[in-house]
Amino acid sequence: MVERFVTAIQRNPSLSAMTCYFLAFSECDSNEPTQFCYAGRPVGGPHALSCIRNVYGDANGIFRTADFRSIGGYETDRGTSCEDWEAYVKLIHSGKRIGVAPDYLFYYRHRDAGFSRSTNWFANHQRVLRQFRQADCLPPGEGAAVWTALLGFQQQALQLSQRQKRRRYRIADAMHRLASAASPRRWLGRVFK
Repeated sequence: MVERFVTAIQRNPSLSAMTCYFLAFSECDSNEPTQFCYAGRPVGGPHALSCIRNVYGDANGIFRTADFRSIGGYETDRGTSCEDWEAYVKLIHSGKRIGVAPDYLFYYRHRDAGFSRSTNWFANHQRVLRQFRQADCLPPGEGAAVWTALLGFQQQALQLSQRQKRRRYRIADAMHRLASAASPRRWLGRVFK
């Protein structure tokens, strides 16, 4: 993997970082997994999508030292994850480019109790979103796409909340009818026809 990264970044002097695809396996699998939970295939863009998903790569990547230092390196937040994603976004916002080797060059052990899964996802994601709040470099079309997507997510969350509320009321109404029915057995017969 390192050899491929170094070769790719040397051949492409305009790249500031290089990442790749990966295969994830369960923490219960052996050191040489034969079945994979999922495949990570970063595509390197579009940049507007990177406010929602990490389209650039995982923690396994290399950076040109001067370019990485020019963006301030990793942020020093404690207790949150996604610092790699945030660093890639910072590079793009500063006009740098990231390459993705379209090969599975490492295995990722998926652990449910791992740091990135046990920390608060909202707080993790805020690391990335703050880079968009500070950015002036999104083209108008991508900026519109970001805000349209965020509005869509907000509307979906509202719809899910309303569905859950309706379900709660249906259950409460059913319990009330059961409690007030003259014959609960007859009521249960109607419910489970």
